[in-house]
Amino acid sequence: MKLTCLSASGGGGGSYYSPASHLLELEGFRFLLDCPIDLSALAVFAPVPLAGDAGGLIRAVPRYWLPAAAKAGGVDAVIVSSATGMLGLPFLTGLPGFANTKVYVTEVAAKIGKLMMEELVEMHCEFVRYYGSDTDVSPKWMEGKEFNELMSMLQKAVIEDKENDSASLVPLYSLGNIEDCMHKVQPVKYAEEVCFNGIFMLKASSSGLELGNSTWAIKAL
Repeated sequence: MKLTCLSASGGGGGSYYSPASHLLELEGFRFLLDCPIDLSALAVFAPVPLAGDAGGLIRAVPRYWLPAAAKAGGVDAVIVSSATGMLGLPFLTGLPGFANTKVYVTEVAAKIGKLMMEELVEMHCEFVRYYGSDTDVSPKWMEGKEFNELMSMLQKAVIEDKENDSASLVPLYSLGNIEDCMHKVQPVKYAEEVCFNGIFMLKASSSGLELGNSTWAIKAL
């Protein structure tokens, strides 16, 4: 068994803007434990509407950090412990390495998580309406000196060890991406046992923290 922290923030993740995500390798299978969204890049974008000087902040449609799991290769299953732990999933579910990946989450967390993702898209649309449509093409501020200044601002504002990798800054997912993501979700009830691949039994128990939050047991059959 091997457990690897995938969070990019120093100290193993767990900060508010860059929450933790882990990769569990067990008996030849790879389980992604939570896939939250990293919102730390928002610290350098100007809010809308904004009157007057932006104070060095970028006046543009924000970009978001691609979840670190995207670089870790494909996984066999994603096990989600909370609604916030699934907010980064639409970034991944369209990638080739995640085409056959199943997502296990409690029924309540799945419903709340979907609502939160839709709210995030609506918030992002405010930027799009103000600055114009966003595309996959890198904007000018992501080139050369301006991008280096952005990375410097991010390091001072929130994070300490992000790599200068513009490919990791991507547009937000769409409502269509959310729907595609939810098609991969297998909602479960508390204490319900789910057989994975005929080898493991998965069971979620209430963590007692928030609605839908859970702790998971993974047992070999």
